[in-house]
Amino acid sequence: MNTWSKWSITNGIIVLCVLIFIAMTFAGGSEQVSVLLSFGAMQNQFVQHGEVWRLITANFLHIGIFHLLMNMVIYYQFGNLLESVLKRWQYVIVIVCAMVMTTTVSYFFADNYAVSAGWSGVLFGIMGAFIVLSLFFPQRFQHYAKNIIIPILVINVIIGFLNSGVNWIGHFGGFVGGFISMFFIAAVIRNKK
Repeated sequence: MNTWSKWSITNGIIVLCVLIFIAMTFAGGSEQVSVLLSFGAMQNQFVQHGEVWRLITANFLHIGIFHLLMNMVIYYQFGNLLESVLKRWQYVIVIVCAMVMTTTVSYFFADNYAVSAGWSGVLFGIMGAFIVLSLFFPQRFQHYAKNIIIPILVINVIIGFLNSGVNWIGHFGGFVGGFISMFFIAAVIRNKK
């Protein structure tokens, strides 16, 4: 696998999420509902009134420092790893599909008044992408998927069901978005080879 680049898209997104978190802290705190909503968190009623951009912006916001640190540390590892084995445009497609599916599934199936935010749906999308890579290219990715990705995925699914504050519907959407987009990309890669 390629060496991670400090100029990666992953690292750029981490910096953006941290800067937004700092701005939210100065605006009154990232755990304040009014601040979250003013920065673009998901709440169905706003989307219903035309604020469709929240389907994207909500992914970059985090509720509290622990939420931010947990997501960014995991994303640094897995995001850079996925980015190192894909072309940049392929990686962007996976990330965007995971983002949109996270919030879209939340919109259709989650509580209308729930406020949601965070990058964790994209993390599930990245895990879905690695599972696809292990199916298409087992010699290169199957060991990694079996020993790292699937155990982490299972643990997070259990945590999601046990913790009422976790948007497991969004996580499922992100996983599906990453899985499906990576499936088509992997099929193209394999056909070219």
